[in-house]
Amino acid sequence: MSTIEKLYERIMERPIRKDITLSEIVRLAGRYDSLTVIPGGKHQTKIVHCDSGTIIPIPCHGSAVGCAYVEQFQNLLYQIESE
Repeated sequence: MSTIEKLYERIMERPIRKDITLSEIVRLAGRYDSLTVIPGGKHQTKIVHCDSGTIIPIPCHGSAVGCAYVEQFQNLLYQIESE
């Protein structure tokens, strides 16, 4: 199993892990052609799905991403895979 597959499994786990970092989400989003990452610097990083126009803002408060934002990202990945 490759590193990216392990990362995918880690992010898609239920219940949602509380130790997923922004860099992990950005790394996995970079593997999908239809996803664009807009870095925010001190502001929110945004994950944009170009086909549907879905935007997931991910605020940067500490190293871990909140469970609600991970769940939104999971739902977006499910949507992409079902297309």
